[in-house]
Amino acid sequence: MRYIGEVENTIVADYNFTEGLCVIESDKEVTHAQKEGLIQAIQELAEAGWCINTGHRFFLLKNFYETNFEKASRGGIFKVRSFDLKQVLTSVPEKIRRSKEEQKIKQGSNHGDLP
Repeated sequence: MRYIGEVENTIVADYNFTEGLCVIESDKEVTHAQKEGLIQAIQELAEAGWCINTGHRFFLLKNFYETNFEKASRGGIFKVRSFDLKQVLTSVPEKIRRSKEEQKIKQGSNHGDLP
C-alpha cells in the first residue's frame, strides 16, 4: 500500500466541459472546494487521455499520507467478502425483494426472508 487517507466524501457525478459538474449522488453535502477539486482532477486526467467524466464514483480523501506498507499474506486486501444486504440498505429495493420471493418459491424454502 503506497498511500492511506480518510474518505471525506463519495460522489457520483458527471462532468461536461461546457455545462460543468452534475452531482448525481453523494454521501455528504458536496462543498464548493470538493466540486472544484473534482473538476480539476477530471480535467487533468482528460488531458492525460483518461475519460472519467461520466459513470464514475469518486472517493474524496483527506489526511492523505504516503506509506511504505507491504502486505505479507497471500491474496487480496478484502476486509469483508460478503455482507447482509438488510444491514446495508434501509429498505430492500422491490426488484430484489421480488427476485428473492421467486427464488424461495422455486426452492420451496423459507430461509433468508427479507423484510
